[in-house]
Amino acid sequence: MLFEQGTRQQKGVLFDTICVGHRESFCYAWVPRDVDQAQRAMMSNGLKLSVKTNKIPGIKIRSWFYWLVLRTRYWKYQELKKGLFWIED
Repeated sequence: MLFEQGTRQQKGVLFDTICVGHRESFCYAWVPRDVDQAQRAMMSNGLKLSVKTNKIPGIKIRSWFYWLVLRTRYWKYQELKKGLFWIED
């Protein structure tokens, strides 16, 4: 759905890595809200892939409640909080 929205509106879609687990990489998708934000993020009207060179270790959190506790407790320490916690700039 997010991919179709970004391509339909010709603002582009970004897939960026967050961290790596035992056998997988974790990522998120992002679509700029307007043309100005797309230009500042150097987005084309297609797909933009980004992979971090420093591999941050991560683990899967299967419980939504545990995720909520961790998000609340460590939010201010998170380097990637804008992308992960849906904070507008």
